Amino acid sequence: MTEEILQAAILQLRSKATEKYALIKDLYHQPATENTVKDICKAALDLAQFEGAMLTLQNYAPSLSVVTQQQEQKPADASAQVQTESEGETKSTKLSEEELLKRSPTARRNARARGKNKKTKETSE
Repeated sequence: MTEEILQAAILQLRSKATEKYALIKDLYHQPATENTVKDICKAALDLAQFEGAMLTLQNYAPSLSVVTQQQEQKPADASAQVQTESEGETKSTKLSEEELLKRSPTARRNARARGKNKKTKETSE
């Protein structure tokens, strides 16, 4: 995947988020109807979803480009790779905990929460 494709996806998400924001502003400035609250809520949820997706892609863009560069550097000879794997030199696809904490905001939040839970348990005992 090229950098331009990723940027196009980010820009598309940004434009959809901007569209939902404009809709919310428009609804806010119109006279209220029965459906105004429901429509604003729906647009706000869509806005949050598009913004979240855009921010996620922006955060992962550096690691995505690294993976792409690594894939481009793979040897073209697939038979040599199969032969290496058959000799027991397979690479582990698991991420180390340290690498996972670097890449994933969710993993960092969970680790902080586990740390707080441990402190709470220690003080209660």
